[in-house]
Amino acid sequence: MAKYLSPEWIDELDRAAQASDLVRAAAPDLVFVVEHEVTGLPEGTVRYHIAFDRGSARLRSGGAPDPDACFTEDVETAVAVSSGAINAQSAFMSGRLRVRGDMDKLIAAQAAIEALDVALEEPRARTTYA
Repeated sequence: MAKYLSPEWIDELDRAAQASDLVRAAAPDLVFVVEHEVTGLPEGTVRYHIAFDRGSARLRSGGAPDPDACFTEDVETAVAVSSGAINAQSAFMSGRLRVRGDMDKLIAAQAAIEALDVALEEPRARTTYA
C-alpha cells in the first residue's frame, strides 16, 4: 500500500492510468494537462500533474511546465476527494477546491477525467492516508 502523495503512490496511479482502456476510449484526441497542488502538509506544498495525450494519461510528480488547469486544495480536502468521502464537484462548490486555468479545456476534458477517476479506483482503495 502506497502512502498518499508519495512517489510510489504516483507511480501506482500512473501504471493504472496507462493500463486503462477507459481512458483510451474517453480521450482519443485529447491533449490536456492538469496540475494538482496540495497545501497544508508538514513538508510544504506537494504538486503532481496528469498529462492526457491522445488516448493516454500519465501521472508525474512535480508541477507541469505549462498546465492547462490547476486544482489547489488543502490536504484535508485532497484526502477526502481521493478517498471518495466527497467528490471534486462538491469540494469546488463549497470553496474547498480552487480551479484556475482554461475552463473551456477543462470542461472538454471532463469525460477523460471521469474515465481516469474510474481507472484509479483500485490503487486509491489501497492507499494509506495516515
